[in-house]
Amino acid sequence: MSVDNLITKKSRIEIWRQIILVSFMVGLSGLVYIFPFQGGFRITLSIVILSILLLTINNLPIFRTILCSGMFVVLFRAIWDSYILNDVNSAILTNLPAIAYYLVYALGFY
Repeated sequence: MSVDNLITKKSRIEIWRQIILVSFMVGLSGLVYIFPFQGGFRITLSIVILSILLLTINNLPIFRTILCSGMFVVLFRAIWDSYILNDVNSAILTNLPAIAYYLVYALGFY
């Protein structure tokens, strides 16, 4: 294994570590929300945190970071809702559309 390959592998691991850390922070902030209207529409702090982190950390791949963050948000919300509602299927189906929001946000931010 050459030195260049080792450096590249190390930097890829570091980038994925940063992506997972950002996604974890965004996922946790996705649990802080308000319902301004009747229904399932919620406003969260997660998209603000994600935008700030993407603008301050320069070497993050935007699309991968936003997509992973969306998956973490859905995962954390589904875990929280399944704990509250005692119904895993309902919790997953309720929170799954959030991934579409993050996908559209990634396309717009990119």
